Amino acid sequence: MSYDFDGSTQWLGSTDSALLNLSTSLPFSAAFWFYNNTASGEDTGWVVGPAGGNGQKHALYTFNASVRALTRDTGNGIAVASGSFSTNTWTHAAGRWISSTDRRAYRDGGNEGTNSASKTISAAANSWVARETGGTSKLFDGRICELAIWDVDIGTDAIAALAKGFSPLLVHPNNLVDYWPLVRHSRGIVGGINWTETASPAIAEHTRVFMPSSSQIGLAPFVAPPAGGIIPEIMHHRKQMQAA
Repeated sequence: MSYDFDGSTQWLGSTDSALLNLSTSLPFSAAFWFYNNTASGEDTGWVVGPAGGNGQKHALYTFNASVRALTRDTGNGIAVASGSFSTNTWTHAAGRWISSTDRRAYRDGGNEGTNSASKTISAAANSWVARETGGTSKLFDGRICELAIWDVDIGTDAIAALAKGFSPLLVHPNNLVDYWPLVRHSRGIVGGINWTETASPAIAEHTRVFMPSSSQIGLAPFVAPPAGGIIPEIMHHRKQMQAA
């Protein structure tokens, strides 16, 4: 199951320092799956930025059926993935913020768009899913799931693997800031970052994801996992995916 946002009153927010530090600490990467109900206008997927910072932000979002990775200080530096997505179908979005002069956007594992404008932002105060930093605008209308953020440049091969349906737990797992499957809850299952939900987004069908096997997450077959931590969360997520 994924989170289904209504485009008007629902979003997720966080002030966790691990997310806010990304505003001034490059490189980093972000990715998620989305199922957009509209292809017109701007819908924010994920964003981090300062409060009242004249619109300063890093953002991965959609605009008129394109996937975009943005850094804005007093002006925009926007990487636009080539081509367009279709509404009411699952699409993969990813961004790489490699340096202050190199950001890249991807749709469905490829279609790379680049931007080399020199852009830096101030220390962030908020991070959001499905809404803008500066106010309750540009809200996402549709489903989002499998959100993940890394504190490194994960590269093009990793983005292609994610777009084929591989779980973020299989992609640079040691560099995950956090991973949010968004399957019936908004808890992070790697870094423990929990989003605060506004107006209770609905639950809807999830996209297909290839989860790690027991051996890939360090468990021998038929051995009970330790109490607490990432392993029980992964198993719980897998069971929820199977029930979806």
